[in-house]
Amino acid sequence: MRKHRAFTRTAILACAVVGLCTTAATPSLADTTPAYSHDSTIGLTNTDWMSSLADSMRLSQLSVPGTHDSGASVFGGDSTETQSMSLETQLNSGIRAWDIRLSTLTGLAAEPLTIWHGPAPQLQTFKNYVLGTADRFLAAHPTETILMRVKDEGSGGTPNFAAKVQADLAEYPRVYSDTKDNPFLGDIRGKIVVLQNFDSENRAGIPWSSLNIQDNWKLKTNWDLADKWHAVEAQLRAADAGPGSTTYVNFLSGATGSFPYFVASGHSSPQTGAPRLATGWTRGVIDTCKHSAACIPEYPGLNCFLGTCTVFFEGTNILTMKKMDAQQGAHHRYGIVYADFPGAGLIQAVINANAGAPALDWPPQEVGDVNGDGRADIVGFGEAAVHVSLGQADSTFTAPKVAVKNFGPANGWQINRHPRELGDVNGDGRADIVGFGEAGVYVSLGQADGTFTDPRLVVSNFRPGDGWQAKTTPRELADINGDDRADIVGFGGAGVWLSLGQADGTFTEPKLVINNFGHDAGGWRVETNPRELADINGDDRADIVGFGNAGVIVSLGQADGTFTDPRLVVSNFRPGDGWQAKTTPRELADINGDDRADIVGFGGAGVWLSLGQADGTFTEPKLVINNFAQDAGGWRVETNPRELADINGDDRADIVGFGNAGVIVSLGQTDGTFTEPKLVINNFAQDAGGWRVETNPRELADINGDDRADIVGFGNAGVIVSLGQTDGTFT
Repeated sequence: MRKHRAFTRTAILACAVVGLCTTAATPSLADTTPAYSHDSTIGLTNTDWMSSLADSMRLSQLSVPGTHDSGASVFGGDSTETQSMSLETQLNSGIRAWDIRLSTLTGLAAEPLTIWHGPAPQLQTFKNYVLGTADRFLAAHPTETILMRVKDEGSGGTPNFAAKVQADLAEYPRVYSDTKDNPFLGDIRGKIVVLQNFDSENRAGIPWSSLNIQDNWKLKTNWDLADKWHAVEAQLRAADAGPGSTTYVNFLSGATGSFPYFVASGHSSPQTGAPRLATGWTRGVIDTCKHSAACIPEYPGLNCFLGTCTVFFEGTNILTMKKMDAQQGAHHRYGIVYADFPGAGLIQAVINANAGAPALDWPPQEVGDVNGDGRADIVGFGEAAVHVSLGQADSTFTAPKVAVKNFGPANGWQINRHPRELGDVNGDGRADIVGFGEAGVYVSLGQADGTFTDPRLVVSNFRPGDGWQAKTTPRELADINGDDRADIVGFGGAGVWLSLGQADGTFTEPKLVINNFGHDAGGWRVETNPRELADINGDDRADIVGFGNAGVIVSLGQADGTFTDPRLVVSNFRPGDGWQAKTTPRELADINGDDRADIVGFGGAGVWLSLGQADGTFTEPKLVINNFAQDAGGWRVETNPRELADINGDDRADIVGFGNAGVIVSLGQTDGTFTEPKLVINNFAQDAGGWRVETNPRELADINGDDRADIVGFGNAGVIVSLGQTDGTFT
């Protein structure tokens, strides 16, 4: 491989005088990085990492570590070999995406398919080695899936390639055979998912052409590494911000004028701890780097002397890992990341990106009265449109119909980036859509015929680009000033921002109304400090109830659209007392029928209740039921949702718990207690009907207009309804 000098005449003279510079061919500074490994083992075990991910996640939502030319580890030398780990070791280390290139030596019908990389055979059979290794791994680790790109590597095409591939696949029942291009993770657990990169009359897997792919692999010289990194980085950004229904593929690999190990590491030789390779540029007093766009800021300046540093290459594996590590702490999506010689740090960085991934996938469903008839309707946010099913007096729903062609992933809306809420913005008694999009707040007004108006940008704020994120800065809808119109309450970094709903379906410009309850103003965190909106003093205006580190803090909504100063009203329900959003939820609802919201806490030992008072405070918490809790009944947030709603029409909220065996109800009483829990339906539960939180949401709403909340369950077979009865049971 040819080495190039990038010195100008001035730079050469300066280097000669000062004696500082090294040439591009000069290796220096041994570099051991966790992003790159040329060893056969890397000391990482990740055999079951997908078990923590929700079944409802789509393939397109995952971040998956993979290997490029996964089997190219036997023959070909530095120009051809791209891996040092066996396929089995790759899987045990956490790799879940393979790039399998196949061909035959003679093309004879009886010759089995084997792994090739270009013209170099690797002597590993597809049927026995590749599929056999995958099958054995999945048998031992059924929560995992293996994504397998299959490509014809034969020059001019391998004879009978498609037929041979499909014959080999047919030998293994763990091959995914459905026709969905973007399946749920729950559907592909324990399966080999073929990414079909070959022509065939019959479908063998997900078409490779259906994916969004970056594979700029041709480098003329080492100095093209900067362009390769720019392509990789752009694809990382695209995957994180692009449509949630698109599966992104990002190859970190490159070759031709550079060795694969160099592109991955920036090293002068393939060994794991080999020295870095100098670029021939310098920074500092003598700055030759500034004269070339190929000398990128990400390349480190080292070996510094008298203010001048030698610039060294940095490989794509290292740069990618650094970028991912810098973004830890919030969920990111990177798609399928294929690498040569991946190290433990790079593999783990890709896996870690799945932390905090959304539990629910498209299409999310909401329930609200869209047409103003007093009956709850189903609003589903589909791939390219919002669909509505109207609630009927006979407790059924109309067939879904398109109500507005927007608010879906095909329109750029992502569930983890762009929340969409239902609320009556203009006070006409019909639920409207309020979407927090890239450009700001969009509103579609509910119509009497059950449709929505076209979306309209009404506020250029509350945007992701302004720092608003569901995981850190939630935005809620509630009537703050008592005018029967929903207002936007945003819990931002600096405090609470408010936009008031107007009669024309717009909002006022956001205004900072409290320097508290924020990420930076008070240190409030979504995972430990939930903030709720409800009328706690009975004046028909929503108040802020925040569960802070010191206890329950309240700010009362005022008629002018502001809030009173925050006030500590209960020294309980604190994280320090064991209250956490993921284990011990706290909800607000009127339990005793006095038109004031009360706190209902599902603690470790049972249900705790604090009653709302007319002065905006709460009574001291009281344990009222030894059930519905983690330690009292074995209730878990991830399996057993508990809701509050009036199911018997007495104007008091009741507890409806979806336990393991069915639906359990405790009715709210005038004295602020609950009746003993009673099993009322053997369904809608994990063990009774197979209902799952991540795939089968269950809502409570009055769908037939009798002022009693009903169960609306989104089951595997469709929408299932149970009607609330006056005796506190369900049909």
